[in-house]
Amino acid sequence: MSKKIGLIGNMNNNNFALLRYLLDQGLDAKLVLMKNDGVGANSHFSIANDTLNKKKWTKYIKQSNIYEDPISALNFPFSWVLFAVKLFKFFIKKKDLVLPVSKKTIINDLSEFDCLIGSGISPALLSRVGFNLTIFYPYAFGVEYLEETTFKAHLQSRNSIIRFFSNKIYKAQLEGIKQSKFVVNSDIGITKNILDTYSVNRFIMEFNYYILRRKKPHVISQTKLRPLSKIWKKKILF
Repeated sequence: MSKKIGLIGNMNNNNFALLRYLLDQGLDAKLVLMKNDGVGANSHFSIANDTLNKKKWTKYIKQSNIYEDPISALNFPFSWVLFAVKLFKFFIKKKDLVLPVSKKTIINDLSEFDCLIGSGISPALLSRVGFNLTIFYPYAFGVEYLEETTFKAHLQSRNSIIRFFSNKIYKAQLEGIKQSKFVVNSDIGITKNILDTYSVNRFIMEFNYYILRRKKPHVISQTKLRPLSKIWKKKILF
């Protein structure tokens, strides 16, 4: 019996693209959208911007109550202290408002899946409830919430409060990444070097694509799907 695969979050529309590929492979996959995916500052990553037939994919998409934000890495009371800061920014600086996420919410939204694939804050939030990613892939150079440039500046901030919270998020993210079964990384430069520094070496590379065959230059007559490798089928997803 095929395992249920949950794709957490949709930064850069990465997981929506992966969802369609896995479905074409006949796998049981769903995209789990974060509360702030495709809205506000992330509106340019809306699913509607990546397909001409959004209704076709609706049944394969689940809306969660989790935010793609550092606040999701923290437990009470730290999450509520950070929320107070964000509430201030919401009213004064008109920043998008995100809410603390309870352990119960994380479990309710993700417990149905046998395999979890994600990036962003997903390693840290899963470590809060004892869940592990089957596959982690970083979307940021230097790895988000580890040594990505902006976050690294927070770790080195002169403000002791910013440093305190950044270090808690950093430790939770690193723990979650190390607990991931596999890491997929296509950057053989700075990101690989950073992951090597932390002894994260379970790398699996997989390039997926469709071969387009044309009878005429402007007409696609046939598409051929490149199958998943045996490594993915036998060692990762099954």
